[in-house]
Amino acid sequence: MENCTLYCKTKPSSLDTLATRLSAIPHQSTELKVDKEKHSIVCYTGNGMVKLTLLWFIEPGDQFAKLTGNTYVYFERKADLESDGRDKVLLHIRQTEALIGVVADPSFESVERLEAILMFIATEHDALIFNGQEMLDSLGEIVS
Repeated sequence: MENCTLYCKTKPSSLDTLATRLSAIPHQSTELKVDKEKHSIVCYTGNGMVKLTLLWFIEPGDQFAKLTGNTYVYFERKADLESDGRDKVLLHIRQTEALIGVVADPSFESVERLEAILMFIATEHDALIFNGQEMLDSLGEIVS
């Protein structure tokens, strides 16, 4: 299993809306299952699955606050960043309205159309993609 997190400046209006938009991706051969209780969507492709879990701010100290805070500190302290890249990433994290956790099984490379799903969401919700080490933009280019 592999994972990443999308830091979205605009929050999806609902899981159903996000699922509807995902089903409209050209040549997307997936079955989508929405779990409103867990705030997640599972996309089954011919050779794997991707689970998207939506998270937003509810109260100070919640999971959203902890994740955005920890990521902010990570990039604030990252020694090998140019100041422009660092400033852009830190500003984006401060402006994040929603996180979308992405888990691919068995791996990102083996799940059909995963790149299209990630880039679509990143473009739709003005998101950066955190892979655990770097932030990527909606084109997959390294920002930091």
